[in-house]
Amino acid sequence: MLPSEEGLISLDTTDKQRHLINENLITKNQQGAIYDYKFQLSLKDAPWSEWLSKPGYFECKNEYLEKIDSWIHSTKNNIVKGLDRFEYRNLINGTTQVFDELYYRFKEKRLRVFRGEYAYHKRIFDNIEFIDGVDGEFIPLSKNDWVIVSLPFSGIGDVHPQMKRLLDEAQKLGIYVLVDCAWLGTCTDILFDFTHPAIGEVCFSLSKGLGLGHMRSGIRYSKVYQEDSIITQHNNMNHLQLASAQLGIYQMNNFSPDFIIDKYYQSYLNMCEDFGFQATKCPHIAIPPSSWDEYINDEKYYKVGVRNLVKKYYKGEI
Repeated sequence: MLPSEEGLISLDTTDKQRHLINENLITKNQQGAIYDYKFQLSLKDAPWSEWLSKPGYFECKNEYLEKIDSWIHSTKNNIVKGLDRFEYRNLINGTTQVFDELYYRFKEKRLRVFRGEYAYHKRIFDNIEFIDGVDGEFIPLSKNDWVIVSLPFSGIGDVHPQMKRLLDEAQKLGIYVLVDCAWLGTCTDILFDFTHPAIGEVCFSLSKGLGLGHMRSGIRYSKVYQEDSIITQHNNMNHLQLASAQLGIYQMNNFSPDFIIDKYYQSYLNMCEDFGFQATKCPHIAIPPSSWDEYINDEKYYKVGVRNLVKKYYKGEI
């Protein structure tokens, strides 16, 4: 039975689009970044013997923090500015570690996110409310709130159109804002501007851009020294995922943050035009027709995962 016959998508879906759904080349719940096989080949050649032959092997925290900061700023397809305003930098176990710490730190407060934000927040944190209504109206913040916002925003693969208003309102009320930049490395034409004074923390990860989700590492930038922070204590005591950090350094030396975009983005744009999707600035997601009711997220955003389709399109297999 076709998905349309089950009521999952509208009957005006084209035969070409139905084929993609049936072949699992477009997906609703799996919207991960494009994984390139060269990542795996590179890891296969990692110099483990050389690393393990040295005394204090994997003692690479400082090297990692310097390298990832340089790697972030090396993007030519995006603009990054304002990270020099954050004095404190910590090695993290992916961006999720930052989320988990803030859930605990602000457990007595209400978390505010835009509709279409990373679903993990809703699964883990109970006291959570949307910043925007279904029709896009901005729902005012209160002093007992704190905020997480992704950049690029996960609902549309671009800067959220109400980002500036959010930051301005947060500044007026003294509300803490975390900016989640996990998609750097798999996006293009994004202004990563961290100069707004409302931003308290920024985090990046190598999971998406370098395919290191099973060897997680990243960086947290913060303006204030957080002595009671688990992340701070782990960094102070060197109680860290240093093997993952070493692999991160190795992969950052082999691949730029523009690798995925440079290789796949034109194929992605051609694919979207061919199959009737609206392109975003992140080639692993696309916007389907608004008649695809099953693919709506938080009653507002339509989005499908297309990474499998993009890779096949790039190879000329479709």
